[in-house]
Amino acid sequence: MVESGYAQSQGMTLLNRLVEDAGPLFTMEQAQAAAQTLALSPGRLRGVLSQLAESGWIERLKRGAYAVSAPLFNAEIHPYAIAAMLVSPCAISHWSALAHHGLTTQIPPMVQAATPASVVTPEMRQGAAYRPRGRAVWRALGLEFEFIRVQPRHFFGFQEVWVSRWHRVTLTDLERTVLDLFAMPQVFGTLQFGLETLEAQLHRLDLDKLKDYALRYDVGALIKRLGWALETVGAPESTLTPLHDYPLQSYSLLDPTGSFGGAAITRWQLYNNL
Repeated sequence: MVESGYAQSQGMTLLNRLVEDAGPLFTMEQAQAAAQTLALSPGRLRGVLSQLAESGWIERLKRGAYAVSAPLFNAEIHPYAIAAMLVSPCAISHWSALAHHGLTTQIPPMVQAATPASVVTPEMRQGAAYRPRGRAVWRALGLEFEFIRVQPRHFFGFQEVWVSRWHRVTLTDLERTVLDLFAMPQVFGTLQFGLETLEAQLHRLDLDKLKDYALRYDVGALIKRLGWALETVGAPESTLTPLHDYPLQSYSLLDPTGSFGGAAITRWQLYNNL
């Protein structure tokens, strides 16, 4: 650090206290609490943080959020914890959740997380990589994060997982992760991937929970699509009946990523365009 020995000592003391208390990710509020124990004034704290950032000891993730850089903290900061720091609330989802649950052997090129559509941060608006169609890409610490905006009523179906000794993050549970294959097949390229995953993982799924999630999602096309898929892989009638009985006035495409057309599947009010 290009600072006096005293200033450097203050910065290192503050960082060591923050890592001890909060880990390698911290907020301004946590920094303020640590500064009080070290008798640093608010003005001096801002100056110390600025010096640390200029010298490469910390990196600013967004306004009021920071990550400690190597060599002070040598362990890798878990990408899921970074995502949770960038946008709140969010839940690790889609390809990232598939990988976490062992539903794919592919390594996702970026961390994906769902967040309610009502959440739009200044960084999302101003970022050069902002995508208007419900997604925002964020780059931090050499990684990419894609936040997929969903309707607030569709923001459910989570579990909490520890990814480090400091960080517990929210992640879509197994059944909700599978539901997303049918709710947003465009994220995965095609519905075919969802059908293959459902068949391969049927023995692991709580089908009643999956069915209840679909009904709670309350989108007719999704419900019929999932019902047809479950019937195709041999799910019991007790799971299929509530999905079949969901009222729907019109037919939908089986695969919304495909072209219009295909034979009618009368029982499920779908056009088979696979």
